[in-house]
Amino acid sequence: MIFDVVPYEGRWRVLRDGRLDSEHDTQDQATLTARQRAEANAPSEVLVHTLDGEIHSISSYRDRPFPRRPHEDQDPDQDDDQSN
Repeated sequence: MIFDVVPYEGRWRVLRDGRLDSEHDTQDQATLTARQRAEANAPSEVLVHTLDGEIHSISSYRDRPFPRRPHEDQDPDQDDDQSN
């Protein structure tokens, strides 16, 4: 799914796959909304455009079925206290 943040008549629109999703007073508000929706609909991307229509930034959101745990990279057989 693609979310575009584009200027429109002095305001900013979020387009979802080319169709109007929402309209906002500022680019920041529109960008925040687009990022939240993209994250909720991963995999997806957010393309933020400038006033002249050029792409300013692209953010990709991928599926993560389970949240990462703080010690995910740690060897499970390794003791936390190695001061023996």
